[in-house]
Amino acid sequence: MSAHLFFMLIFLPAYYCQNHPDYTECQKPYNCGHLVNLSYPFWGDNRPWFCGQEGFRLKHCQDQKFPIITTIEQDFRVIVVNQSSNTMTIARSDLYDGVCPQIRKSITFHQNLFRLVPGYANLSLAYNCTTSPFTTPTINNSCSIQDEPDRVFYGSDELWMRNVPEIGRCDRIEVPTLSDMPHLEETLLLPSFENGLEKVRNLLREGFNVSYDYDEDISICKNCKDSGGICGTNSSTFRFACFCAGDCQKLPDSKPKRQRLAVIIVSATAPVVLLLSILLYCAKRKMLRSKDKRSLSPVKSMTATNVPNLTHYSFANIEKATDGFSFKNKLGEGGYGPVYKGMLLGEQVIAVKKLSKTSTQGFEEFKNEVMLTAKLQHVNLVKVLGYCIEREEQMLIYEYMPNKSLDYYLFDPNRRCLLDWQKRVEIIEGIAQGLLYLQEYSRLTIIHRDLKASNILLDKDMKPKISDFGMARIFAKDGQEANTGRIVGTYGYVPPEYVEQGAYSTKSDVYSFGVLLLQIISGKRNACFYGLNEDLSLLDYAYELWKEGKGMEVMDSSLDDRLSHCKLITCLQIALLCVQQCPSDRPSILEVSSMLKNENAYMKTPKFPAFSVKIEECKIKLPLDIENASINKATISEVVGR
Repeated sequence: MSAHLFFMLIFLPAYYCQNHPDYTECQKPYNCGHLVNLSYPFWGDNRPWFCGQEGFRLKHCQDQKFPIITTIEQDFRVIVVNQSSNTMTIARSDLYDGVCPQIRKSITFHQNLFRLVPGYANLSLAYNCTTSPFTTPTINNSCSIQDEPDRVFYGSDELWMRNVPEIGRCDRIEVPTLSDMPHLEETLLLPSFENGLEKVRNLLREGFNVSYDYDEDISICKNCKDSGGICGTNSSTFRFACFCAGDCQKLPDSKPKRQRLAVIIVSATAPVVLLLSILLYCAKRKMLRSKDKRSLSPVKSMTATNVPNLTHYSFANIEKATDGFSFKNKLGEGGYGPVYKGMLLGEQVIAVKKLSKTSTQGFEEFKNEVMLTAKLQHVNLVKVLGYCIEREEQMLIYEYMPNKSLDYYLFDPNRRCLLDWQKRVEIIEGIAQGLLYLQEYSRLTIIHRDLKASNILLDKDMKPKISDFGMARIFAKDGQEANTGRIVGTYGYVPPEYVEQGAYSTKSDVYSFGVLLLQIISGKRNACFYGLNEDLSLLDYAYELWKEGKGMEVMDSSLDDRLSHCKLITCLQIALLCVQQCPSDRPSILEVSSMLKNENAYMKTPKFPAFSVKIEECKIKLPLDIENASINKATISEVVGR
């Protein structure tokens, strides 16, 4: 704190706002749908984001009577806003015109922003029940699953609890209402048309009341208004700001004695404070200069580096392409953050990977992925189109894969049948070709380090493409292994030498490919246990069956075993060779590619796979190229498609 600022804070009455050009924009009347004269924290449509607060964006102001507000990936219609009491009446959008939501889940709120107003009662809607009681009100033939009629049971929470033993297992959601419990039960017992549908619709359309909070203290905005300002958000810090048109009016001070006392105290301590302020100021300037010399800011660093073949997109264009990163455009989410579908002006469909602030992938990994993928061009690698670094946001824009990821099909009992054996062979060979390019045919040797089913995307023809190069490492052709203290990747896909010693090489990706190959053959997850006693990992399970001459039993039960015997046994043996304990016992990706193409090629006999209790100790010679050690990090993947 400078001495000048110190004296300003002590001697001068409180000023809550400063001159700001955004005052003119934010003072304009804001109407949205049927809601009029709205102000901070609401924004959206023709009202800029800096006039409101994150979490209070209103959509569809022009084309809908009731605008939409989104919280925790759920859309709500805003029926009433009372800004004097900081309350709203809202209704679930997916239940406004019927009782068949696409996603059957109860309401969740951002707890720092919204809370249910006391005095409400929950309406329970139950779907897909295992039994059909007659004592519970029912809406017949309202929803359907796979074209089969599904009756919907409804009632209050108390009515539901009384009938739980009779109803059995159901998919149940709870929706708050404006009624308390006695009035809700009275309403539900009234005679109605359409077998209860009309009264349930009315309850859902009436909505329910929530209170909302903003900033750390609501009084901050009140003080801003009292001083003649308009509340908003600072476009640099994204924190609360108070905008003024001209000189701010000071707040009245009814305690002049306190001011005189402050003058006396400050006069006595001013020299000491001034000296300390000067010392602190000089020390801070020295630290900042030292920091600036050590590193550029992320944006400057990216701008200063030549990124060939990639476009730098503005945040505004990406926000527009994804409809404000709406939930309907969300394709999935991983440890790095969400992925959205978007449409650019030229009708080019894109996928946007948006790095979250809590992401396990930091800026260095993001920069690594941008710089690396800009140089890669192969039919079995996802093509990156550009990137965006703006407003503290980091996004990667790449080609859209309409058929999502491999795990979306492989581990789903209904979708796995879409992957027949021929299609799986094409996927296996495509992944191998992608790795072959990375390790052998690109100018530098590239180790992916996070090869797994969710990182294999499928295009419109179900051709595989390797994605997510944030953890990848580059080597010259004469250096193909290294060591690190920072363990990244996904448990179950990383080899033992990487887990135990941090050593990785081209054989690390070969190991991951072997695990992935076993999953494609079997349709099984590698995080589960198998065998008669369910005590074997997927690797041990496959090895035991192969050793006993029962390799065909590893095959996914949804496949036709009459068409695939020779190729499947070949793929199984290749997979077991790839998951050997010692890197030296694993084939190179070039050898793997050759064996896949030629079923008559010579193959070694696999030993026990890695992590088996029966394996011999493998001594790994650590390479000389050592990375800087850091905190160990690894992830357990959640299955999401893109």
